[in-house]
Amino acid sequence: MANGDINALGVTVIVLFFAVVAILLLGALLFQQRRSKALSLLGRNFGKPLEFQSPDDAPRTFVQYGYMTSRIGQVLLHSWGVLFAVGYIYMVLFTWLSYSPKFQAPPFGLEIFGSWDGLLAPWLLVFTSIHIIGIFLVLMWPAMRSGFMMPTDDLGMATHVVIEEDVPFDTDATMVDPDDLRSGFRHRLRQSAAKA
Repeated sequence: MANGDINALGVTVIVLFFAVVAILLLGALLFQQRRSKALSLLGRNFGKPLEFQSPDDAPRTFVQYGYMTSRIGQVLLHSWGVLFAVGYIYMVLFTWLSYSPKFQAPPFGLEIFGSWDGLLAPWLLVFTSIHIIGIFLVLMWPAMRSGFMMPTDDLGMATHVVIEEDVPFDTDATMVDPDDLRSGFRHRLRQSAAKA
């Protein structure tokens, strides 16, 4: 094997890592299809009314939607966290092995992967992918938690309830979430353009 080649073990690590990512993505897609089908079966029956008397004596109508945790959904959700943790442990261990002479690591890491390039090529792909997955998990964890729950019309069985105000007009077009980075960035960009 020439210096700089990736041996069979390196290719196996790369293929195995991306196969696990593909299986998790496929599982998430299938779960979301099942969840969408459950929502469409509930149709108009989904959501129970909730009356609320506000301090200003204006009656407001809310709708409560029940969701329950699913074992399959929880396994899929937490598998992403496990993948991140295992990938990070892999990165730390193989960083140590790649600099074996300097940090008293055993030299077998370079030997079984054939060369320094053979060890670092899979490491670099895992490093990049794990950081992308980590950023996604940090930003999307609350949405993923709710996305891996199944809807239920029985609030007694629900483990979580979402309550929304039932208004006669569409507020989504005019309301902006202040936590939305994109809208906040656009707003600041427009303000700085107006000043210029």
